[in-house]
Amino acid sequence: MTPDPKDGIRSVDRTTNCRKQLVGSNEAADAYSVRSTNPTEQDESSSPPSRSRQAVVHFPSRPGFEEQKSFCKFGIDQPLVLDFVRKDGLSYEDKENVHSMVTMDPIKVRNHYLAGWFMVDFISSCPVDNLILPFIHLNSTDKHLSSSRTVYIAKFLALLRLLRICRLVRYLSRCQESFYTSSSWIYIRILNLSLLMLLVAHWNACLQFLVNFCLGFPDRCWIAQSNLQDAEWFEQWCWSLFNSVSQMFSISYGRVTPDTLVDVWFTMVGMLTGASVYALILANIATMWQHADVSRKLHRHKMREVEDYMSFRRFPRELRTRVRDYFERRYRGHVFNEDDILESMSDPLRESVMLHNCHATIRMVPFFATAEPAFINELVTKLRFDFYQPEDVIVSEGTIGTKMFFLQTGKVSVLNQDGRSLATLEDGSYFGELCLLIQCKRNAIVKAKTHCSIFTLGYEEFHEVLSRFPLIRSALETLTNDILETRERTMSAIQDNDETVASWSEFAARASKEDLRRVEIDKMCSDHFKGS
Repeated sequence: MTPDPKDGIRSVDRTTNCRKQLVGSNEAADAYSVRSTNPTEQDESSSPPSRSRQAVVHFPSRPGFEEQKSFCKFGIDQPLVLDFVRKDGLSYEDKENVHSMVTMDPIKVRNHYLAGWFMVDFISSCPVDNLILPFIHLNSTDKHLSSSRTVYIAKFLALLRLLRICRLVRYLSRCQESFYTSSSWIYIRILNLSLLMLLVAHWNACLQFLVNFCLGFPDRCWIAQSNLQDAEWFEQWCWSLFNSVSQMFSISYGRVTPDTLVDVWFTMVGMLTGASVYALILANIATMWQHADVSRKLHRHKMREVEDYMSFRRFPRELRTRVRDYFERRYRGHVFNEDDILESMSDPLRESVMLHNCHATIRMVPFFATAEPAFINELVTKLRFDFYQPEDVIVSEGTIGTKMFFLQTGKVSVLNQDGRSLATLEDGSYFGELCLLIQCKRNAIVKAKTHCSIFTLGYEEFHEVLSRFPLIRSALETLTNDILETRERTMSAIQDNDETVASWSEFAARASKEDLRRVEIDKMCSDHFKGS
């Protein structure tokens, strides 16, 4: 779908490549809205998270710990202001639209931004303190201006930039959603919560120092008792962070016992904040652990049921081992109902999934190799998965064939009635194809040599699909008649031969008589399909 210049709407699917540049993969990009199709704007839209992190970490410490030069302040504030001016909403996803379209019309984007996060971004981006302090310096002769009430108010106004955390939370939520389908999402969530605790401890440390700084470092405050008034800002911050962390984890009161009401109140706030954040993190970790890797937990529950059943029925040790091996090998530590999963998908998606599972294998069959794609797409939806262990008999000689087998992984042996090996089939092979054309008896034994993953196609399912493709049906009917004629003509040639084979292609390959060498089923299949 191409963009419509009138309504400025673009399909979400058209923006996959743009989103992939931001998050690294198509799957992770699904949680993101596109900012713009301009590569330059894409690069710029990836920078606000770093500026937001700088704001929530740097600005709390700036009023109290360190007096930066004006050009340094300007260099830090300028990106925030420019980011606000260029408007973070270059586009947005219209969730009210049933098609989840990304709107890029400038007017709609501007109205959506003004009705949403505009005010919060405006307050967090406006450098109020940098606008007030130069004016005070120019209009005041007080030598102790740095301790004036107006300056302290300006310093506290600088903390409004902490509203920038709203934007950071939005970006982190998107990142967490993008990794939700990945096995690492639980670690991303725990990392976010841990960083949140460190951020709260940092804010608490900065606020404890800032309040005492504004009060002029009273003699009984913890800073004065620790002789930190004239220390380097990094040392001051380290001791403040030590106090904050000690209080949050209820380890101690910090470096000294609080001796002023301000210190007492901030100590209580630190303890309550720490207890709340600590409980929040533990609750989240417990919840995530319960919901993490549900499939493996279901598998363990299933195995306990199987063990109870085997104990109740008193299975012998050898049979118990085979049962455990079957469940472990087939499900590989997971439990899911593939039929239910496929049934819940749409028809095109189900076809795509089944084509991914067995497209290469089904195309190995001669009378499927040249069939039209629509026929193959419908045919793969009728395949069913089976799993066999070593020494399992997959096909017995003399039984009426009702299925064709596609060997996805593993090895099987083709045996005659005396148990002598005729052939060994490996990954990508197939056998029993003749039963789809003619319901006849099996002429060989097929036994699994290793663990085998096999897709099967039933006779009835095959003809159900075949009924919707008359040209292919006609070609296969002609092929069937040719096979029957060839079979009648050549059966007399093998009356003295005890060997039997799994398919006519195998039969033609092993036959030694001159008239049997002319039986080439594969060539016949290809010729019939090309003619159709």
